Amino acid sequence: MLASAEIPVGERKRILLVPSEAIQQIDGQDIVFVRTAADRFTVRPVRTGETAGGQTPILDGLQPGEQVVVRGSFVLKSHLLKSTMESE
Repeated sequence: MLASAEIPVGERKRILLVPSEAIQQIDGQDIVFVRTAADRFTVRPVRTGETAGGQTPILDGLQPGEQVVVRGSFVLKSHLLKSTMESE
């Protein structure tokens, strides 16, 4: 499942929210998987705000309109870590 969200707050300030399950951690860094093609994804470090109601604000690292993996992000993380371990 993919999601992208943009929530206007007030007149000028916009906050990017993603479902909390889209956020993964690698070596203590919050990351999301951004869709780059039909079946291609890239790891993107993000700076997050405080999670509320199952949504996490993205303060830095993601642009409006970019699609992030929600369901299946843990599986992608597992594959990434496995391939990293195999190459060492």
